[in-house]
Amino acid sequence: MKSNRSGFNLVEAVVGTGILLMFVLALYGLMVGALAIVNDDQNRSAALGIARKKIELIKNLPYDSVGTVGGVPAGDLLQTETEVLNNVTYTIKTNIQYVDDEFDDVAPTDTLNTDYKKVRIRVTWSQGNSDNPVILVTNIVPTTIESNATGGTIWIEVFDPTTSPLEPVANADVTIEAPTLIPPISTTGETDSDGRFILPGVPAGVEAYEVTVTKTNYSTDQTYDRDALLNPNPDPPHLNVVDGEITQEYFEISRQVNLLAIHLRSVDTGEPHPDIPFRLHGELTKGTDGNGQPIYSYDEILTTNAGGNAELHDLPADSYSVLIDEASVGYVIAGYDHILPYPAAALSSETIIVDLDDYVPYTALINVRDSNNVPIADASVKLMIASVYNTTINTDVNGQAFFTPLSADTYELTITAAGYTTYTGTVIVNGNEEQIHVL
Repeated sequence: MKSNRSGFNLVEAVVGTGILLMFVLALYGLMVGALAIVNDDQNRSAALGIARKKIELIKNLPYDSVGTVGGVPAGDLLQTETEVLNNVTYTIKTNIQYVDDEFDDVAPTDTLNTDYKKVRIRVTWSQGNSDNPVILVTNIVPTTIESNATGGTIWIEVFDPTTSPLEPVANADVTIEAPTLIPPISTTGETDSDGRFILPGVPAGVEAYEVTVTKTNYSTDQTYDRDALLNPNPDPPHLNVVDGEITQEYFEISRQVNLLAIHLRSVDTGEPHPDIPFRLHGELTKGTDGNGQPIYSYDEILTTNAGGNAELHDLPADSYSVLIDEASVGYVIAGYDHILPYPAAALSSETIIVDLDDYVPYTALINVRDSNNVPIADASVKLMIASVYNTTINTDVNGQAFFTPLSADTYELTITAAGYTTYTGTVIVNGNEEQIHVL
């Protein structure tokens, strides 16, 4: 008996199963996506209902009661609250602010600039896609021509100091707190496209308003406490507000430095120096001490790891100096491969190598640069005291010449380099001296 029926071989069966599996997975993905869209639509509809309900509640309040706890204007409404529907948590943020309308001019010409109130309700949810929240905005107007609320106006402007010309920073978060006022104030806002955040109707207070300006991936700027010991002359101090007047303050934030690494090594062998404490500070200040000396915004004591490194991430764009306490650590700075203070630019990543030599009480590190602040290599640097000391060292690729050991004395200094005018002067050595000379 012969059979003429044909069947599937193994290869055909595997291919057929694969095609069927691909079809089933694609169908499953479509079903999951469709369910996610339906679920997100349901969540969004519920959030819209919550926002509308909140708006209607506020519309039915007396005008003087429209305000938030800790906000300007003040009231009994919570700035943040939650509501659970169908096992989904919805977060409701209520922001209410006075509006200074241009219709009747603006402050300071308009001495009563609390014309009406703007209400902004923002609802997010914990399930699915909440990257696009529900936001409703409405104006609440008084029964009279305009509100009769008093107070001053806080006017914040935010710029990026690393841009030229200076550019405003939009969508920066501005937090304003006044914990000493009754009732206390704690409110937030966002700068507009011009980098401005304006808050009318603020109660009067002397250095009562603490302001912090932030933005994701940017540095932070703020006002500071006046502290007799830690910061007697803050810059800027917390803000004053006077009835009927504008308090204007400028803040600067910029993209942060991705990485600033400090590597300490031996000037002779190049071997790393682990466990060495050093000081790193920027040039930006937050005030001055009782002697008029700057108090730096960033000023930290760091320690190198086993590889002689210390790595800093997300620093403000600033010019940074590296200092060590020579006598206590047993080393003295003998040179570095970047000009210090080092101007760390926004979004930059850089490693600064610092060469250390054994500590002696008297040394001199001479930096030779041109008028553009570029190091001059192979310049001849001579230190001498007649019949006592006479040494000449050529600068390295970093434009530096390091003299050690020396005595506490006044040395004659001569610097010559091809194509430059010869420099003559003196160096007073009274410790571990460092000087910069421009040819």
